Parts: sequence; C-alpha cells; structure tokens
Amino acid sequence: MDEQATNSVVQRLEHVERENRRLKRLGSFLIFGVAAVVLMGETKGARVVEAEKFVLRDLVGKARAALSTMPDGSVGLAILSADGKSLSLSAEGDGTMGLTMYDKSKKLRAEIFTLADGSAGLALYDASGKAMWKAP
Repeated sequence: MDEQATNSVVQRLEHVERENRRLKRLGSFLIFGVAAVVLMGETKGARVVEAEKFVLRDLVGKARAALSTMPDGSVGLAILSADGKSLSLSAEGDGTMGLTMYDKSKKLRAEIFTLADGSAGLALYDASGKAMWKAP
C-alpha cells in the first residue's frame, strides 16, 4: 500500500475509534441513568417491616445484636462483640435513657444516663465492678 492509502486508513480508523469511545460513554450514561431511575423508584414503594423484636446473628448463628420493646413501653438495643463485650442503649417507659457497657465477664464498666426529671450522669467502673468515678 502506498503512503496516501495508509494515511487514509489511519484517519478512518481514528474516526471509528472516536465514535466507539463516544458510543461507550453514551451507553454508560444511559445504563447509569436507567439504574438510578429504577433505584429511586424502589425507595418510593419501600416496605415497612414491623416486629416487637429483631435479632441479628453472625454467620455461625450467634446472636450479635437485638432490638426489642417491652410491655412497659421501654425499648432497647443490645450489641455484642465477638469477644463477649456488650453495649446496651435503652429508653425506659418512664423517660429514663441510658447507654451501658459491659466487659466480657458481664461486669458493668461504664454508663451514661439521663433520668426522667432531666438530670444526667456518668459512671466508670473497675474490673471488679466498683465505681471508680461518678458524676453527679
């Protein structure tokens, strides 16, 4: 092939490659646009799941978290670590709220709370369960 024919083929190839890139971009844009519309449509019709208790289990079936309500109007969320430590968030029926943390031997180590009258407190405990610091 002579040089002029080679240049012509190269120019046509560059043109085809530009068109191919442009079509790929357009196709990607359309795919993402359709996906976004579909996902937005899914949230409109989101279902509500209701229960008095939810339990989250790990892959071996061990309960790792629980969200539950009680007949007295209280609600609680408990989260358990793999090594046995736990954290509990609660709202009692009388308006008391608290966050408590336990070590792996189930001893209370820390708590933050507000009472129904609005007063608040914080306490830290040693490994034996004895209060090291309390306010107020």
